[in-house]
Amino acid sequence: MRLFFFGMGYSSRATARALHLLADPEIPVAGTTRSAEAAESEADSAYRIHVFDGEVPGTTLSEDLRAATHVILSIPPDERGDAALNLHRADLDAALALAMGHVILREYHLQRQVPYFDDYLRRFTDMPCLVRLTERDGRLVPERLLRASDLAGALGDPVEGAMLLFQGESAAVAEAFARADPYVGNGLVTSWRVLPWATVVGDAAVNPVHPDD
Repeated sequence: MRLFFFGMGYSSRATARALHLLADPEIPVAGTTRSAEAAESEADSAYRIHVFDGEVPGTTLSEDLRAATHVILSIPPDERGDAALNLHRADLDAALALAMGHVILREYHLQRQVPYFDDYLRRFTDMPCLVRLTERDGRLVPERLLRASDLAGALGDPVEGAMLLFQGESAAVAEAFARADPYVGNGLVTSWRVLPWATVVGDAAVNPVHPDD
């Protein structure tokens, strides 16, 4: 759970304190205040406070907002509508998409495996939908979706292909992997081949070379 409060006023703080007391004191909490002075006064608190006055988009809050699992709007709309929706719709859409993905992955793949979803993902998606993490300000934050080139050794610049290494008694495991790969099944990878690799260094080398012998 990660909380984001638009309008970190009395009721928002009371809610955050209650959750920390009754649920988990480590729940990350971020929110907004209308002035830089108010945000600066909260610099030493347990909350990550951003400036958002409802007139222009907040310049520092997107990362926390997109990572939030629960967004609480405590800013009343005016004649122009809802300031948070008007100025940060893309961030809110991203948070919603991540939350929906989390629910689907947890309830239909982690806690139990549902054949319908498993079949759908294998046929129509490029799962696994993994996200790269990068360190920022002493903590790990999501960066972007993992690409095939992150898992395999990308070849060329620009990338023309990739290489995966398998260890086994025959090529059967690697061939089965390639045939079942969603990238292959959905036409994103148009050709592949399996070749033996005569390794000569390392503890698992097939044909070890010992220069000192």
